Amino acid sequence: MRSIVPIAEQLDRALAELAIDHPLNGRIALILVDNGLELMCHQKCADLLFEDRHRNSRRLTPQQRNDARGRAFDRKIHFLKELGHIPDDQVRAMAILGYQKF
Repeated sequence: MRSIVPIAEQLDRALAELAIDHPLNGRIALILVDNGLELMCHQKCADLLFEDRHRNSRRLTPQQRNDARGRAFDRKIHFLKELGHIPDDQVRAMAILGYQKF
């Protein structure tokens, strides 16, 4: 539950910004939604690393662990896509919206 609060706060603030009919506020809302997406991806990676660390047999490769831990967001997206946590169409949407190529 604790991990959901920052994401909800980002999206709630984005909604407040969208209520103001001005291009600058729309841009701020987009940034806040982007932040929420990044928080969700970082949290999912952290959860998967935790699960992998506390299993009897590790399933993630060393490269996957590095990608999940690292600061390169495109590698985190690739990692989550590879494990089936983000569908291809959503990865394409992220690429269209300005993320790196996955």
